[in-house]
Amino acid sequence: MADLVIGLAKSSVEGTISMVKAAMEEEDKVQKNMRRDLLLISDEFEMMRSFIKVAGKQQQQEQEDEPGRAENDMTTTLVKQVRKVAIEAEDCIESVIYLDRSRWWHRLRPSFFMPPARPLASLNKVVADVEMVKTRIQAMGQRNKRYNCIAPDFGSKQKLAAVDKEGEGDHAAPPPVYCHAVAKFRDASKMKQGEDGTPNNLTELIKLKSDDRPPHQVVSVWSSGEDEDGTTATTMTPPAAIIKEAYENPEICSNFVRAWVSLPNPFEPHEFFRRLLLSCLSTSRRRGTTVKEVGEMLEDQLVDKLMEILGDKRCLLVLEGLTRRDVNIVMEYLSKWNTSGCIIVHAQSIEIASLCAGHPSQVLELRRFSDEHSVFALYKEDGRKHTTEPVGRQTDLGSLHFEVALHRKETAMSVWGIAGVGKSSMVKSWIGGHPNLFDKFGWVNASHPFNLKDMSWRLLVDLHPESLDREHCETQDPIKKCRELLCTHKCLVVIDGLQFTREWDLVRDALVSGNSGSFLIVITNEKSVASYCAKRIMFNVKSLEHEEAFDLFKNKVYGNNVATVASEEEKQVVDSFSREIVAKCGGIPKVIIAVADILNNLIATNKKKTTEGLVIQCMKLRDEFVHEMEKKTALPDLFTWVKSYFRNCEDFLKPCIFYLSIFPLRRIIRRRRLVRRWVAEGYSRASKDRTAEEKAEEFMSTLIKLSMIHPVEVTTSTVYFGVGMHWCQVNGFFREYIMSVSMEENLVFELKGRCKMSLERMGQHLTIQSDWDRDENVFDGSIDVSRLRSLTVFGEWRPFFVSNKMAVLRVLDLEGTSGVKDEELKKMMLLLPPLLRFLSLRGCREITRLPVDSLGHLRQLQTLDVRDTSVVALPSSMTKLQKLEYVRAGPTISYNGDKGTIEIPPPHEPCRSSCESSVCCRRLPLVSRCQPRRHAYMAGGVEVPRGIGKLSALHTLGVVHISISSADGEDVMEDLKKLSQLHKLGVCGVNQRNSQKLCSTILCHGHLQSLSVQLDESSQAGCLDVISEPPQSLQSLKLYGLVGKLPVWTKGLVNLRKLKLQMTAILPQDEVDVLGTLPKLKTLCLWLKEFQDGKLQFGSGFTKLFVLEISCNSSSKIVSFHGTKPMASLEVLKVRCCGVSQLQFSGLNGCPDLTEVRLRGTYVGTLKQQVQSQLAQHPASSKPVLKEWDIVLKEWKTVY
Repeated sequence: MADLVIGLAKSSVEGTISMVKAAMEEEDKVQKNMRRDLLLISDEFEMMRSFIKVAGKQQQQEQEDEPGRAENDMTTTLVKQVRKVAIEAEDCIESVIYLDRSRWWHRLRPSFFMPPARPLASLNKVVADVEMVKTRIQAMGQRNKRYNCIAPDFGSKQKLAAVDKEGEGDHAAPPPVYCHAVAKFRDASKMKQGEDGTPNNLTELIKLKSDDRPPHQVVSVWSSGEDEDGTTATTMTPPAAIIKEAYENPEICSNFVRAWVSLPNPFEPHEFFRRLLLSCLSTSRRRGTTVKEVGEMLEDQLVDKLMEILGDKRCLLVLEGLTRRDVNIVMEYLSKWNTSGCIIVHAQSIEIASLCAGHPSQVLELRRFSDEHSVFALYKEDGRKHTTEPVGRQTDLGSLHFEVALHRKETAMSVWGIAGVGKSSMVKSWIGGHPNLFDKFGWVNASHPFNLKDMSWRLLVDLHPESLDREHCETQDPIKKCRELLCTHKCLVVIDGLQFTREWDLVRDALVSGNSGSFLIVITNEKSVASYCAKRIMFNVKSLEHEEAFDLFKNKVYGNNVATVASEEEKQVVDSFSREIVAKCGGIPKVIIAVADILNNLIATNKKKTTEGLVIQCMKLRDEFVHEMEKKTALPDLFTWVKSYFRNCEDFLKPCIFYLSIFPLRRIIRRRRLVRRWVAEGYSRASKDRTAEEKAEEFMSTLIKLSMIHPVEVTTSTVYFGVGMHWCQVNGFFREYIMSVSMEENLVFELKGRCKMSLERMGQHLTIQSDWDRDENVFDGSIDVSRLRSLTVFGEWRPFFVSNKMAVLRVLDLEGTSGVKDEELKKMMLLLPPLLRFLSLRGCREITRLPVDSLGHLRQLQTLDVRDTSVVALPSSMTKLQKLEYVRAGPTISYNGDKGTIEIPPPHEPCRSSCESSVCCRRLPLVSRCQPRRHAYMAGGVEVPRGIGKLSALHTLGVVHISISSADGEDVMEDLKKLSQLHKLGVCGVNQRNSQKLCSTILCHGHLQSLSVQLDESSQAGCLDVISEPPQSLQSLKLYGLVGKLPVWTKGLVNLRKLKLQMTAILPQDEVDVLGTLPKLKTLCLWLKEFQDGKLQFGSGFTKLFVLEISCNSSSKIVSFHGTKPMASLEVLKVRCCGVSQLQFSGLNGCPDLTEVRLRGTYVGTLKQQVQSQLAQHPASSKPVLKEWDIVLKEWKTVY
């Protein structure tokens, strides 16, 4: 926890230092005393930054030296205070920066020139706040000196510790004999704990039955504290006592014919069978055969008598005294027995234990006496467990095998993903499904700190057990022996858990040889390590999708024996909570299985079979998920990794990570919404070479790589394949962990359910969930909003959510909120502080106008989003907002395939109030003003005020209706030309009269990256051809309402990555072929009314295309892929059919990289059957999947 607090404090202090320096640069605005205070604050925060760095290093060093050591509470408390003061200082200094110039001028001029005005009070408050911050900083320094939280000699201690460790490495004593095997076996036993069918003790192991095992299971029992002669090195319980405990178990006695035999030395078959028969006779209590008669029997007679006694019963045979010399002979004799049961070998060496159990084998730790001494059971691996595919991993297993087969000549590959995601189990399943690819197999878990020699010893346990005899252990070099085996045999070696690239350097230099037939698989949590180990073969194991995660959960709960005794009422209780609880697992199999174990245990211990207690426990698990998981599950390694995962993140990224907890579980989030909020919060600041938004986009990419958020698809035109992500979702498990820290640290305060009044809490971010009961008393009595920086509302709006106490609010996000009307908005805007940078009303359909005057006072506003509201005109006061960078307005476009046209929902109500709010046209008759604006909205855009060209910082603007202003939008066009920073533009209302002016405007924006153009119905073919040289930077192009052909300049878009076309007439086939020549096109969406001659053909072009979307109607007949490897890079094909389409496909099996086909809309059943047939014939080892859109659940379902 302290690591996270330190990281957040670093980020806060960095931001404050930048803010203070910015304030100091305003020399003409700051009085001498104020400047002196700012200098002092700047110096103090520089020292705070150094203090926090030292605190972080000390915390990390203490954890490395003593992993279980408690956190330093004094240091943590002081760091929290630093962060709190830094935040308050930043708010205070920001007020200094953003005071109006006139106010400072008024302040500095002598009073006889101009009497004090109203702004003086504001400046006095700022001065007082700066003085308070300075006083608090000085007091904090005195406290640090008083309590001496950070050791002054910490740096020297670090150096001494490094020297000590260095010396320790040079003179470290060699590990005890067998310690490498003990660690290896303990790791293997731990990995198997909790798996279905895994025994917990020797008795359960003896009783195991499996059709896949041999008739008699061989179990080796070996003790690491036992010498070759069978004596124990300590006075602890010998393995024989553990074997005897199982041997005399009442259930074993009643179901098995038992025998305990000490083998003759040297081995002699006749004597062995004689001893075996006598032991069987004594335990089976059969009469009629005396010891003397047994002694006179020949070997064949002894065997016949044994078969008579055993019959069809199961046999338990315990063997003692087996030597290395006699192992093969004894095992050969026993292999000829046609009896079922279990043979236990009390082995005096690891070599004997491994040879008897066979390879590969499972390990069960029966008892642990000390760090060096344990008793283990080795037994044959159940082949069915190897070949059983993990739930939801069928496609991944096929892809993994394909990667290995494709790069078989390579020496190594890497498998990476977050902890608990199932990397190891998937690799094991793949190995079990292909057991004959290699001669020898070894699996080793990397130790920490890493030790190559120790790893080599562990590897020899699998590759060459005989190397572990005492005489070999004392003389041979394990590293050299491993290298020899890898060079002379075809070995598969898995190294699980590498953490650093330097560890791979040691392994590669010592073991990897380019001339051998051996193959190494490195499993790691770190992508950087994976790419360093094997750049050409990297396989990423991702978390399960929600449905796959739920399938795994059901498999572990309802497939368990405990669930069979559960009552129907208990099952209903579990079902009612299961979806939400599984969502909090984040698709991580290890967490899902742990949750299933908790619920199974709750059912098993609910002896009265009442539902009340079960409901309470399930609610506790749901509401306090992280706390309950830490308390009730054996996942310490996972939570330790999570803490380390966050600690190792860059400090500037940590505020962005904690910001994710604002959004509800499983909430779909627009990428730009999150990016723009980060910019407004100041988490992403502009630098010399990059804008704040570009850096925020990098943060987003980093969080995707860290698996904290993942791309999702909610419409038919959003797929993430490196093309651009529109929507994302926070990983449920990470969100819960972040939320537990955020609430504790007062970072994010969440109102949900039925909250009770509590002590007043001060948080930076408030999120109001849709299920909160909207209790005004709780809101006013429990939350201090004076330092609130963001307010996010989900569900229904209430007026008391915003007050004039929110003096430093930067973000107000009401996207999708219901109940916000014009009057509520007008009152709300009067209460908003001038520091507000982000305002989103997206999706508030009842809003028809924006207040003119109050909007103009938000001089720091950077983002204004009124998309999908009923606002049809932006007010003229918007031109005062010189810092506006992002403006989105207008309705969302949908496609009607039956008519071949786009559709736009009507505004909420007639736009009388909207028209009355516009100053620029109040003199016009109401009807004459209203109709054009309503027409603009229905065409997909809004009216923008004249003078918008003054907004020099604007880089995103849409959607502008250009035909409703005077002279066919001439004024608007001139304004658009002045926006030199514009890189994303959306326009509508384009027709034959204004298209030339639009083309002239586009030519003025050489840095334009995204362009959306919607043509009127009156437009004609070729109206956009005037553009001679399109912007070479254009990456995304959307053209709606095209007639007949593409603009001639389309083929010159060499950097275009995404293209969406909506045609009102037939698109000629030669135009389709032109699109295939675009060298960087990755996403193509075709909304076509008709195909030429009913056919749409794709040839060998489109070499980079990842995603193809086709929307068609009943007149469309066939889509064909022809040529040599058509669309060689195509991975996703999406088809939307309208009007009961008779569409057919041909050549799908010729697209080599196709992984997914999605069908949506109305179509005949033969289409799905035909697609399935072609996918079944696809040459890839992992066949493409077929998905259909479920209109009820509103999600994609896999049907093939």
